[in-house]
Amino acid sequence: MSEVTAMSQSEYDAEYAKEMERLEAGGSPITPEEEVVQEEQQEPDELEALREQLAKNEKALKDTQRWAHKNSTELAALKREREEEQRAQSRPAILDDNPGLEEAIKHVATPVYQQEPDKNAQLIGTLEKALPELDKLLDEEEFKTIFFELRKDSIDAWLDDPLSAIRDINTLQTKYQSDKAVSNAQKDFEAKKKKLGSMSVPGGSGGKGMSTEVDAAQAMREMSDADFARLRNKTLGYAT
Repeated sequence: MSEVTAMSQSEYDAEYAKEMERLEAGGSPITPEEEVVQEEQQEPDELEALREQLAKNEKALKDTQRWAHKNSTELAALKREREEEQRAQSRPAILDDNPGLEEAIKHVATPVYQQEPDKNAQLIGTLEKALPELDKLLDEEEFKTIFFELRKDSIDAWLDDPLSAIRDINTLQTKYQSDKAVSNAQKDFEAKKKKLGSMSVPGGSGGKGMSTEVDAAQAMREMSDADFARLRNKTLGYAT
């Protein structure tokens, strides 16, 4: 079966690196409103890339549908064969000795209702196969919150059509991981900028002391032998 997966680690790293490079080049963090504007102003080739990705996702969904149908058919056939074998093995001899008895028993024992299949279990099984990374993402509280918000509004549709669940959750995963890559890049860039600023700004925390120590060490390296000897004697308490 073709799995529909969310953003891979390499795709996440690429998104992170792209955002870090943009910030280091002087760009400012993108707000959600600006992100919407950027999406509306995408270049034609970017739109074409999105169309290609959508086509791939649609193909993967169709592959999943074909696999699920084939798997369901095969399982049903195996179940019927197994039930027939069990019935044949447990068939009482009295049924063969009394023609018509089996039909009479079936008529009396017909159940008044037929148990409905567990749609929730079927949905979970489908998602486990199509979106194997979902369990790991649900360990992250932020993703878990938005996932259950989506589930609350969509569960009825998902139970009726598991493929819609795959499509909706895959879109949610991709968006979440992309936003996370950009956010982490922005946080790391700000931390890096703050650290460099504290080391270079005069009077900044750590900057002044570091500059003094570097100047003193440089001055000692540039001393003549005679000046160094006088400094040594002065330090040791000898008259110069």
